[in-house]
Amino acid sequence: MSSEEVLLADIGNTHLHLYDGRDVTHLFHREALEKYAEEPLRYISVKHSMEKMIVTETNWRDISSLVVLEGAYDTMGVDRRALCLSHRNGLFVDAGSAITVDLMEGGSIGAGSFFRDSMRHAGHMRVSPLYWIEN
Repeated sequence: MSSEEVLLADIGNTHLHLYDGRDVTHLFHREALEKYAEEPLRYISVKHSMEKMIVTETNWRDISSLVVLEGAYDTMGVDRRALCLSHRNGLFVDAGSAITVDLMEGGSIGAGSFFRDSMRHAGHMRVSPLYWIEN
């Protein structure tokens, strides 16, 4: 890695998703800390319990404050804000440790969002078939 390259990471509840400029690698937290602690890395995180360890053991910097989304509410996770910023318009469904659905319209949160506490509730949800709708 050159001195100008910086790794990017999304630290989730279970894994750290690392982007090196070409590929995304999925690692367990401890594995990522052991392998990349000395590397210049910028991250966003929803795993707040790791913060003290990251600050004391790594060369990483939190960039969560730079992820600003028009229309986001105060408790919206940085991972969801980053995902929504990837496209100006679209419906985003994420089924990680929680199930979230966000609608983006014109670069801001549209009609609203949906959050379901965890995957253990997924069996109680009905999922409609996906239909492609052309304007």
